[in-house]
Amino acid sequence: MNFRIVLCALRNCTITQCGLIKNDWTDVTLGGVKLISSTVDHLRAKSLHIYDTALTGAIFFEATMNGSTWHAVSGRHCQFFRCELTESVWRSVSLPHASFKGAQLRHASFTECCMLGTDFSNIAAHHAVFYGSDISGSNFSHADLTNCTFTKNCADGVRVHGAMVGQLNHDATWRNVIPTDERLLASERFDPTR
Repeated sequence: MNFRIVLCALRNCTITQCGLIKNDWTDVTLGGVKLISSTVDHLRAKSLHIYDTALTGAIFFEATMNGSTWHAVSGRHCQFFRCELTESVWRSVSLPHASFKGAQLRHASFTECCMLGTDFSNIAAHHAVFYGSDISGSNFSHADLTNCTFTKNCADGVRVHGAMVGQLNHDATWRNVIPTDERLLASERFDPTR
């Protein structure tokens, strides 16, 4: 089912086991919404704002949500598989065990987020910023983290095998980082004593 939503505010509702496929959303706000075990496939969104929303088990597949804002969003096991999330803003988000595998997160920012055990493998995240977030146990294997900034994060047990780091900036707590690439082991950017 294809449809187009323009200038819409959807608040305080529950969407369960719904398939939203090949839709266009423009100037859409989701507030207080529960998106449970639903799939959003090939969405094209402009000016998408999501706040106070639960996304438990939600799947976003190859959705284009560049410049979207996500505030006080929570949920477990959400998937943003191969999504376009360039310049997206994530603030006070709690998405433990989410998957951003293969997502485009260029110039995205994650501020004061709980992203425990999140799969960031194969992402393109040039110039992304992680600030004051808990990314412990997350997987950044084969991610492009060129010019990313990690500041005041907890990053215990993060996996970075095969990641491209370029000019990575950080002052995160890098304990028990698991870099298996010898270039990363030699890099001060992944000093486990910091």
